[in-house]
Amino acid sequence: MENFTRRVAGWFLLCLAMSMSLSAAAQQPPVERVDVETIPVQDDLEEMVIESQPESTNHPKQEKDVDTDDDDRAAAVRTDAGQDENVGQGELSQKDRRRDKGDGRENDDEDDDEDEDDDEDEGVRVQTHFEISAASGAQKEEKKAPPVTIDLLGTLRAKFEYQPGEGDARFQVRNARFGVAGEIYSKLAYCMEIDLSDEGKIKMVNAYLGTKLYKGLGFTIGFMRVPFTIDAHRSPHTQYFANRSFIAKQVGSVRDVGATLGWKFGEKVPINLQVGMFNGSGIDDQKDFWTDKFNYAAKAQFGFAEGMNFVVSYQTTRPADTRIHLYDVGCSYRLGGWFFEAEYLRKEYARNSFAGVNAFDGFFCYDLPLRRVFKKMSFAGRYDYMSDHSNGIPDDNGLLFVNDLERHRVTAGITFSFGLPFMADIRLNYEMYFYDKGVVPKVSEHDKIVLEFMAHF
Repeated sequence: MENFTRRVAGWFLLCLAMSMSLSAAAQQPPVERVDVETIPVQDDLEEMVIESQPESTNHPKQEKDVDTDDDDRAAAVRTDAGQDENVGQGELSQKDRRRDKGDGRENDDEDDDEDEDDDEDEGVRVQTHFEISAASGAQKEEKKAPPVTIDLLGTLRAKFEYQPGEGDARFQVRNARFGVAGEIYSKLAYCMEIDLSDEGKIKMVNAYLGTKLYKGLGFTIGFMRVPFTIDAHRSPHTQYFANRSFIAKQVGSVRDVGATLGWKFGEKVPINLQVGMFNGSGIDDQKDFWTDKFNYAAKAQFGFAEGMNFVVSYQTTRPADTRIHLYDVGCSYRLGGWFFEAEYLRKEYARNSFAGVNAFDGFFCYDLPLRRVFKKMSFAGRYDYMSDHSNGIPDDNGLLFVNDLERHRVTAGITFSFGLPFMADIRLNYEMYFYDKGVVPKVSEHDKIVLEFMAHF
């Protein structure tokens, strides 16, 4: 009985103490709640750097770069990596590199711009890799952008080809590209890219530097794609078909060491002008190469209407002793899920040393969005043609000869894309070749079925 009485007394005293404590707390003024700024979760590291700025909103917002170039591959840093080797030929920006990497974020970039506006009102601006939140009630300290940015570039294309007429088949690693691109103190853009398996050979693809001289005006120097034609400027991960057109592969594809000057201007009608001067030696013959006869190129792109891109370009080369002039005109148009493109090239040889070459490429593509497994399914058809072609290198008798025979080709294909627009694709193509009677095609230029797997990052 005595133990029970002690327990009851103990519980009573404990309850009394708690009651007095709660009563005292209730008489205290309420403590003001401090909200902690939350950090939004983002999927891509490239979207996740926040640069802190002072709270004052008296400073005007910085003008955003606007890219009017539709070339895959890109205006600031690529990336042959599309509108392709155009570093320094327009405004240099993070968004240009993200789009050129092919992750299909043109729409996301617009959303990012809106987010940046909101953030800047609060003294915070989205930049690149990491997101930082200032402590509540403390003034946010301004942080500079990283001195050097590095983007990894990579493209792998593996395919299986079968030539039913010949009964032969093969597996092939068409491209295994790897490179880096970025900016140095937001003033100098760079790109270095190598292909470990360009048709089985190791080749340097890009090695150049670019800088912005003035708004819309840029300069590039190094080893790059010569600014000429439309289709030749497509990087492997932005192609619509497993094999390139005759214009992009045989007739109009040139990479060289030199320098280019680019100028972008115009709002109602965006215009992109490029001019370049090149050695004509390629990258493998530079050590003891000296010349007083350079190669030149010029390219102009016009956005006359929404979704339309009109391109004219000119190039003059001198592979050996014969000066060659190339003229190209093309137009592309996007309407909803449809995309159309047509391009014509004319190649003339000095002193009529070889008959002029005509080449044509025209194709369409329709994208059908999907909801499961694949993001879209694309149906494409192409017709391309080239007449007898010489690369300008004479034979032992000093005469130019035919390197590529005249032929027509019709291609039909279907592509399943895991990511938009070309992050990972599975492509199935069928190619039909047409030759004059009596012509013996090259071993790899017969009718064929191509199954290709492509991944790009």
